[in-house]
Amino acid sequence: MRKSKNCGVNARPKCRQARLEDELGDILFVIANLARHLGVDPEAAIRSTNSKFTARFKWMEKMPISILSLGGDGAKWEQAKSQSR
Repeated sequence: MRKSKNCGVNARPKCRQARLEDELGDILFVIANLARHLGVDPEAAIRSTNSKFTARFKWMEKMPISILSLGGDGAKWEQAKSQSR
């Protein structure tokens, strides 16, 4: 995807979204190459992270909704992390 010269600071939302996707794609590409350079299989790494996230999320789903805050202080998420290790 080529970057549009019309996507300035005050660009339309679709144009901004396209630029964000383009830039994020570049970042993901760099991270995947860095992983390979370090001898890490990037696909295996993301699979592992997804598995951890799923386990933590399932742990939190078992919690009564009344003790989970919408503020997102992260305390229950941290507890889920420690429980899934």
